[in-house]
Amino acid sequence: MIGDGTRCVHGGHGETAVGAPMHPGPVLSSTFQLGLPSDPTPADFYGRSDNPTWRALETAIGELDGGECVVFASGMAAISAVLRLTTREGALVLPSDGYYLARSLAHGELAPLGVEVRETPTAAPLPPLDGAALVLLETPSNPGLDVTDIAAAAAAPTRSARCWPSTTRLRRRSGSAPSTSVPTW
Repeated sequence: MIGDGTRCVHGGHGETAVGAPMHPGPVLSSTFQLGLPSDPTPADFYGRSDNPTWRALETAIGELDGGECVVFASGMAAISAVLRLTTREGALVLPSDGYYLARSLAHGELAPLGVEVRETPTAAPLPPLDGAALVLLETPSNPGLDVTDIAAAAAAPTRSARCWPSTTRLRRRSGSAPSTSVPTW
């Protein structure tokens, strides 16, 4: 059996050829050769949407976490994707003293689409979660540095909330293992 340390060092690495580097270096370019207009679009064409370094990182984290990982260019890009994908089936509960742009997105884009947005202070016990599709936990909060009791939040009774993003992990509420690591928001 391979230990965690070995998995961390070798995560995301495939088989290597004799003489090849043990660790592939990062690709530092954000632009790639496109070829002629008649050529098919290459896998890499603009580095902000995808690149070989991100794919290597996604593979490594996915292997370490036992799932799939998606890397985003920023924390706000990650939170936007999570909020837009998971609030289709119910209310969104988020910190009233958390990151302003997350609240702005919730009220400015999601609420007009019919998503119920509920706010609660970071350090307060969670309100009833009936009908919640997503509970966003930010700990420590930005900028107040209040801390959420993540264990108590995860144990809160609910029938419908399925995802719990926090500053370090995204967990599926269905009881499955942690899915992917997400950037600190």
